[in-house]
Amino acid sequence: MTDPELTAWPALRLGDHALIRERATARELAVTIVALLEPIEGEGEGLVDHRGRVIRHHFYDARPIAADVDLPDQRDVDTRFARLTADLLNTRTR
Repeated sequence: MTDPELTAWPALRLGDHALIRERATARELAVTIVALLEPIEGEGEGLVDHRGRVIRHHFYDARPIAADVDLPDQRDVDTRFARLTADLLNTRTR
């Protein structure tokens, strides 16, 4: 289907975030996957991104963008901030 010399297309799922690099220009895009496309002869597997662009393996490299485990979940940040604010207000009113 696709040139075996090309970097393997990663296993992607709907909703995944991926970094896409155009082979001809090396331009990179961060995209969210909204649809996966069946392989077609000469173009390989593909996807549709959040802007409706069709991205095929023959023309692009793709790699998943993993969530950074060092970055806290925003809900955790909000909860900690609320707790710290409450503690601060309690110490001021004593």
